[in-house]
Amino acid sequence: MKVEEAIRKIESEISYNGIVCIDDFIIQHEVEDTVTSNHDESTKELIKTKDFIDNYLRNNEQLNENKFEIKSYEKIVENSSPVAKSGRKKSQIEVLSNIPQKYYLIRKNIEIRIINDIFFLLENFHTKNKNEALSKVAHYKSEIQTDKQRISRMHKIEEIEIETEEVFAEFKNNMKEFYYRGHDSVNYTLLPSICRNNWGIHESEIYYEILSTSPQDFSSISRHIDILRKMQHYGTPTRLLDITSNPLVGLYFAVSQNDKYDGEFIIFNENHKDIKTNFSDTIEILCSLSTQSKDQKNELYKDVIDYKEKMNSSNKKEKIIEDFNKKNAVKLLLHEIRQTVGDFEPIINPQDLTKSFFIRPFLDNERIVRQSGAFIVTSLDSSESKQDDLRYKSVKDSIEKFRYKEKYSENEKESKEENHYIRYIIPSVYKEQIRADLSVLGINEQYLFPDLQTISNYIKKQYFK
Repeated sequence: MKVEEAIRKIESEISYNGIVCIDDFIIQHEVEDTVTSNHDESTKELIKTKDFIDNYLRNNEQLNENKFEIKSYEKIVENSSPVAKSGRKKSQIEVLSNIPQKYYLIRKNIEIRIINDIFFLLENFHTKNKNEALSKVAHYKSEIQTDKQRISRMHKIEEIEIETEEVFAEFKNNMKEFYYRGHDSVNYTLLPSICRNNWGIHESEIYYEILSTSPQDFSSISRHIDILRKMQHYGTPTRLLDITSNPLVGLYFAVSQNDKYDGEFIIFNENHKDIKTNFSDTIEILCSLSTQSKDQKNELYKDVIDYKEKMNSSNKKEKIIEDFNKKNAVKLLLHEIRQTVGDFEPIINPQDLTKSFFIRPFLDNERIVRQSGAFIVTSLDSSESKQDDLRYKSVKDSIEKFRYKEKYSENEKESKEENHYIRYIIPSVYKEQIRADLSVLGINEQYLFPDLQTISNYIKKQYFK
């Protein structure tokens, strides 16, 4: 990628994602080399990153309107908030100062915290609500460290008796107001798979082609949410976003692969009004959007915008909703829903189309049980914009509002910007060790994906890594 194109891309990504790992961005997009030297590859990559920052980012007007900062790992920890400060902070700075530094472009309302081992997460997350389960998990730290010599480079682990089920059960019960997700690259955008690679434009075609190609697999399923869940299970792009109620599972997916890229551990606040069940009418409405063509969804999106404008200038809510349901695009959506849900009330509240929701699905397969799986069902979007960073902005915004925000004292609030978010990253150099520690606690590929092919591949990797 040419430097000029890379600058435009990074401007777009930082406005959309809030943080960008510059080192990983340069590798991922194969930014052209502006450095001429005879250094070894690792040194050359470092020089290349610093050259890119100094010559193209620091003087960029769009990135220097007091909204963004550039920080290394060490600076990120040094500037962490008082809430993050603990007895470990000094030692974490010392540890991070001894590894190759990566650099981040960060929006100023975002605070980054670095996870360099599993116990940092367990001991420091949500410190105001620590409970016995957290202490119990942390108690195993010394035992695992003692046994590290029994963990080979292939992670062949001796049997260590840890009552993981008891620990996880109590841990989850006390942390039930949160959901989690892991990205193996911090530069990965928080969107469902249907919003990637232009798949969203062809959402209905993908949906119906899967149904027509494999009708026997869906013959006993009627609700759209159950159809999407099955499609998601087998890798079809859908409007569902996988999440988990187990933080260790979320951490696993942040470190499971791509060891050259930093990972991200994402925490979502669970609000009871945003949680729906499999039989929710709201969920059925959102999932039925998968059957509507691009033009139908764009028309529906315009109808929703029109509804909002009318609501701002009138107090006749019932009449406005009634008129909304007379629109052609709404009638088509209602017709689709009533084909599968006969007792569905023939009226749609347009506000339900603009929100995303958590859904606690049936625990009807072993994988979703082991992964403590759940989903975010995402909102209506417009696919009319040709700009990637605008096309699914409404969807991304509806997911972003669930991101974890830490509670601060009144004094601490004064130093924080509005909409202050916490983002957790895992430097690439720590991924392998965190995977090993998670495996000791029973969280590994073999456990999370209980099919014979995955188990076979996992065992092979232990011996032929």
